[in-house]
Amino acid sequence: MRTNKTILGVILARGGSKGIPQKNIKELNGHPLMAYSLYAGLKCPLITHFVVSTDSAKIAKIAKHYGADVPFMRPKSLARDAVYSRDALHHTVLAAEKYYGMIFDFVIELPATAPLRNSGDVQSALNKLTRTKADSVISVARVYDRHPVRIKRIKGNRLFDFTKEFPEGESSRRQDLEAAYVRNGAIYAMKRSTIISQFSRVGKISRPYIMPAERSINIDEPVDFLLAETLIKKGCCDNHPQELLTGYKIRTIQNKGKPWLLFSSPYYFFPETIINHLNKKFKITYAHNAPPVEIKKILPKIEIWITSTCPPYMINSKFINLAPRLKIIATPSTGTNHIKLDYVLKRGITVLSLKKTKGVNNIYASSEFSFALMLATIKRLYKAMEATQCGAWRDQEHEFRNIELHGKTLGLIGFGRIGKNMAQYAKNFGMHVLAYDPFAKVESPRVQRMPQLNDLLRKSDIVSLHCDLNEKTKGMFNKRCFDAMKKGSVFLNTSRGEIIDEKALIRSLKNGKLKAAAVDVISNEHIKNKRDHPLIQYSREHDNLFVTPHIAGCTVDSETKAITEIIRQIEKNLSRRRRK
Repeated sequence: MRTNKTILGVILARGGSKGIPQKNIKELNGHPLMAYSLYAGLKCPLITHFVVSTDSAKIAKIAKHYGADVPFMRPKSLARDAVYSRDALHHTVLAAEKYYGMIFDFVIELPATAPLRNSGDVQSALNKLTRTKADSVISVARVYDRHPVRIKRIKGNRLFDFTKEFPEGESSRRQDLEAAYVRNGAIYAMKRSTIISQFSRVGKISRPYIMPAERSINIDEPVDFLLAETLIKKGCCDNHPQELLTGYKIRTIQNKGKPWLLFSSPYYFFPETIINHLNKKFKITYAHNAPPVEIKKILPKIEIWITSTCPPYMINSKFINLAPRLKIIATPSTGTNHIKLDYVLKRGITVLSLKKTKGVNNIYASSEFSFALMLATIKRLYKAMEATQCGAWRDQEHEFRNIELHGKTLGLIGFGRIGKNMAQYAKNFGMHVLAYDPFAKVESPRVQRMPQLNDLLRKSDIVSLHCDLNEKTKGMFNKRCFDAMKKGSVFLNTSRGEIIDEKALIRSLKNGKLKAAAVDVISNEHIKNKRDHPLIQYSREHDNLFVTPHIAGCTVDSETKAITEIIRQIEKNLSRRRRK
């Protein structure tokens, strides 16, 4: 499609709904239903303007909160039950053109009731519309069990066929049926002239955009909500709505003569004292959650960069080459695997982290989370809570029966800060604790140091990994390690995904060598599509692997302590540079 075309995206979301009250903003997996369609439209690069047409102040407020324009309110006369969508859309297009002072080339309506349609569907439908020069492109899905041949009418308490394609009583095997499609209510793309001149959403020539069944859920009945929620929880949704709070808004605090600092780490929950200190000491650009393209625009003038601990991109040469003035990269974490260290250091840029600092010893979030993850895995808490939501109780107790931690052996690989805290927690639960770490002393009389890793693996009921990621530890926990573990044991990893052989982990779970595993990290965390990552894919289909989204250190307390330590290091480094 030529980029000079103007396209208006529209969501029609009136306040009234008899079938499901307030359906457009009813919560679906943590977000109002309408937010999923908003996200799909706002993520499509072809849509130049996007509006929500509503008669409800509440819906308008929510729409703005998720990033849409609501430049006018729909008249009540166009928000009644009997009003056709065509009429409301016609009004919206003309009102939007008046507001923006322009005439649009195309219009695309994205009904709020289709949460699983994604931005790729939107873009493909628009491309087909312009390529084929049709009046409209409408999304459809193939039907099988609800094929027209199988649809019946009832007269006088008797069944009759709707179609005459097959004689009554004759079989209609699925494979014999001619392909049939139903309008799935997800996309109505059209020329402006179709809705304005022809007063139609279809026009004279309409083309189909075929969508798969799993993205064709149209919320009309309460059961549709349940189906959509199940598919979302099973990872069958590419739409992940974002409120403006968790989206991104770039702002710069001017401070003439001060070093320019880019802050792409989250900051909105920090105490005012920290924010005020940063604003006083630096010229600072806040850009949390900003996409790579926006970060790259900022980098040329930046001298210091405080990164997120887990950005959705690798900080590599593509970023560094755009930052000729960059002197310091600081990450409020012990890990630095989101930074291409060899290239950064080669450029003479200083990398600061929490590793081996005094401040890190006062951070307990990762230790607490690791122990909580172990408890949740052993006690099968997630499965029990999920079953309760489905109406089960003690009738399924055989699925929840587990073991006591008291008397069991915990094997710790890595005996640094987190390993030592884990040992303390475990001893309080009456566990035996073994530790393997060739680079650390094990001074506690309550912990047995194991000189050989295999000895620890053979004796441990639970193995918990707490190593730094470096060239020596990358891929360290391999197939031989999993094979050496006690049959029926449990494995935990809250360090880094690259330390383990993930294929070997899955193999050990499949063949029963491991009873269960839980990880807070995966390999290649900067990749965009994590849904198809082997560990996440396996966890969707099996109940003996739990994956959490790298949140071990995600507490207000720990992140406040971490940023305080990082700021201290930056200021110390700058002071040293000035003395030189």
